[in-house]
Formats: sequence, C-alpha cells, structure tokens
Amino acid sequence: MNGVEGLGSDELAELATLIHGIPLHSLQLADTAVSDAAVAQLAGTDIAQLGLPRTRVSDNGVAALQEIHSLIQVHLTGTGITNAGVHTLS
Repeated sequence: MNGVEGLGSDELAELATLIHGIPLHSLQLADTAVSDAAVAQLAGTDIAQLGLPRTRVSDNGVAALQEIHSLIQVHLTGTGITNAGVHTLS
C-alpha cells in the first residue's frame, strides 16, 4: 500500500485488524495522512519494514513504533520525528 492520501487512523485501524497475527515483510504508507494516532493502531502487529516517509508522524508516535517488536527497519524521511525521537528507537 503506498500513496493513499486519505489513509488515516480509522482506515489504519481496520488494516491493523486484518493483518494482526500475519507476518508482513513490508508496509509502505508514504505520502498518506498517517499520524501518531494512526501508528498506534499498528502496535502489536508483525511488520519487519515500515515506510512512513512524508507522513504526519512525530516524536509522539515513537512509543507506538516501539510496540512493533518485529520492526527491523523504519523509513522516517519527511516526518516530524526529531533526532531525539530517532535515538529512542535505536
């Protein structure tokens, strides 16, 4: 999934319900309306790579990203996540 501008918290909640328990290699949400609240819907899912470039995710969403325990790689270019937020992920 990529480039769906209208994708927000409600839609991501539905998607998270569908993929819960299913290992995903990659979920690309670049250029969407995904926010911190939307990322929180992914907590507990099994995603290895998550693409969030040019989304509305900020440092407030970092805690939710930490709840995706299978996450190996996350792309954050163009988000509101600061260097301090990135350091808490590593």
